[in-house]
Amino acid sequence: MSSSSISSIPNIAIIGPGRVGSTLAMAMVNAGLPLVAIGGRDQAKSKSAAPSLEACTPSVAASIAKIVFLTVSDSAIAPVCDQLVREGALSPGTILVHVSGALSSEILQSAKETAHCKIASAHPLQTFASPETALETLAGAHWFLEGDSEAVDQLSKLIVVIGGKANSLPTDKKPLYHAASVLASNYLTALLDAALEIMEEAGIDREHALPALERLSKSALNNTFALGPEKALTGPIARADFDTVKHHLVQLSQSGGNVSVDSLYRSIGRQTIKLALRQGSIDNKQAQEMLELLNSSVVSA
Repeated sequence: MSSSSISSIPNIAIIGPGRVGSTLAMAMVNAGLPLVAIGGRDQAKSKSAAPSLEACTPSVAASIAKIVFLTVSDSAIAPVCDQLVREGALSPGTILVHVSGALSSEILQSAKETAHCKIASAHPLQTFASPETALETLAGAHWFLEGDSEAVDQLSKLIVVIGGKANSLPTDKKPLYHAASVLASNYLTALLDAALEIMEEAGIDREHALPALERLSKSALNNTFALGPEKALTGPIARADFDTVKHHLVQLSQSGGNVSVDSLYRSIGRQTIKLALRQGSIDNKQAQEMLELLNSSVVSA
């Protein structure tokens, strides 16, 4: 983006000097954006997040900016917003934005109604293990925004400046968006943990199973992102291999009584049937038979 476009972005403040706030602060400073304050209850932490700026309270930070990012925990967003409103820290027209993936902009309603702010949420779809590692992947990250159109438009420009990709999202669909994000990240980790449980039941300890599964899992993910789910899918359901799936179910049902892993296998199998149908590797009759098998109480192979 040109320097003239950057100059059209007004003063920015970040409230919450944690991992997300610190990462955004570094990204904004590196991009030449007008970050004027980073505020928090812990002044030392605020100073550490942005050494070139004076540490200040949330209200002071908000009062000197026209774009205010709340990078606090989800449970603190509403209380901090209400505090800023009570203390008169937000001027009319200020863009107040939080970065929660789970909550919509509606949680900032008091700032809109009382302080006449423009409100939005802008969620970067990535993890923030540490500011240093998160900064490396922030450029190129997809952000999903919803809220007042003026706020979304201005924030989209800002996100492009720091190397991100801005996407709009309907406010009422924010929970679905977050559920999809959880499936694609947290649940992948849990799914691999379930695979390790089964490996242990097969007599392979976790220490050896995890690196063995790594190549398989990374290959599957790489193929999925390169080719799309339909072309990347392999395995017994895609082959309509009923005997293999039946053997799996028998062993899982007899394996230490691990009902949760058995249920997980069946549930993901149902989703795999839908994918295999779209792939065209099985027909409707085979899909129905596979579904009946997954829904059955298999007792013997």
